[in-house]
Amino acid sequence: MKNFEAYAWQGLVVPAGTSAEAINTLNKALLTALNTTDVKARLQVLGLEAIPSSPQQMADYAAKERAKWGPIIKASGIKAD
Repeated sequence: MKNFEAYAWQGLVVPAGTSAEAINTLNKALLTALNTTDVKARLQVLGLEAIPSSPQQMADYAAKERAKWGPIIKASGIKAD
């Protein structure tokens, strides 16, 4: 389809109110894991590509995706069962 782009993506999320210190610790551990040879190899086998980012970059991306897809979901009447 012309001018159409969609990706399946995943992100690590934590409960609201989680301390910035805990979030930064988790993010550092995640970035370390994503940069290991074993994890990179496993992701490649699964056909996945890691795009390591900061917590703010992830929040910004998720907000952009909600703004993009939210109106489409509402207009189509899609509901989670």
